[in-house]
Amino acid sequence: MRLPNGYGGVVYLGKHRRRPWAAKITVGIEKVEKDGKVHYRQKYRYLGYFEKKSDALTFLADYNRGKPVSDNPGGNLPTFEDVYDSWLKYRCGLQKKPSDALLKNWSIAFNHFKSLHDKTFKFLKTKDYDECFKEHRHLSKSSIGFMKGVLHHMYDYAIKYELVDKDYSRLITAEFTENEEDAHAPFTDAEIAEIWKHKDEMWFVLVMIYTGMRASELCHIEVKNIFVEDRYMIGGMKTKAGTNRKIPIHKSILPLIVSHMDMGYKYLIHDTRGRAFTFTGFYSTPWRRSMDILGFDHKPHDTRVTCGTLMELAGIPLNRRKAILGHAQNDITEDIYTRIPIAELVKEINKIQIPLR
Repeated sequence: MRLPNGYGGVVYLGKHRRRPWAAKITVGIEKVEKDGKVHYRQKYRYLGYFEKKSDALTFLADYNRGKPVSDNPGGNLPTFEDVYDSWLKYRCGLQKKPSDALLKNWSIAFNHFKSLHDKTFKFLKTKDYDECFKEHRHLSKSSIGFMKGVLHHMYDYAIKYELVDKDYSRLITAEFTENEEDAHAPFTDAEIAEIWKHKDEMWFVLVMIYTGMRASELCHIEVKNIFVEDRYMIGGMKTKAGTNRKIPIHKSILPLIVSHMDMGYKYLIHDTRGRAFTFTGFYSTPWRRSMDILGFDHKPHDTRVTCGTLMELAGIPLNRRKAILGHAQNDITEDIYTRIPIAELVKEINKIQIPLR
């Protein structure tokens, strides 16, 4: 039976496939040059794959009638997460392997796409990505840049292996916060005092305020890397100066940290299954819940700005503030040859005064 023009079609792809029947539609005409001659041929988009021809015809009929259809008929089309995993395995298999820092940044960027992880990659469109980037436009230029970079790599890989026909990563609108520091306001003394009243539930906010750690850094602090006697922990990411640095622990938050170290989990802060939080998971659950209870309109990065402000008010020298926050020193000689002992940084961070509460 011949199907109507513009209806689409069903094709047999070969006996060695588990689902050999495919439903497809025409999406345009392409020009092809061969042997010095110009030819025109139809371009198709495959909608799904099926074990039986009758199932493919039924799906195509439902599609043309406008009935709701699964975006992954047969269940064999890769999701966003599947394509990321495949691309990452491919990329790590090349001779020039990505650094640990780059892998970590890719992982953070991938987690910003959490709302798309279980979606069929082939059917994602510009609108899906625009909504995701709009949700994260509070991030810095570099963070948004990593998100775009990961997406570009995934589409390059997907087109190379014929998983998709079009690169939607080049069409997205991605906004970012121009200056990460200027876009954030520090917590006031009154606000910090209010958080102390809820220290049992909001201990992690205080840890961020008195260490200057980014949310993503706190979420990856392992208990084994916390040294209570010497009052420091090892963590950090994002920059060369900030990765795996020694972070001094202010005396006021030491009991809060110890109490959560004794819970027997790998990470200092974790989700209900004991796993490290993604930034999105951290922001949407413990952070947002805490800010709603307090009635504050603060972002996680505000704690880092607060720490820098408190250190400056306490008279802590700039090079020590940078060492604590993981900022690179402007003076190259100082950056290379000055190694500030952690005991000195502990003394410096303890100069911060705790507001009355």
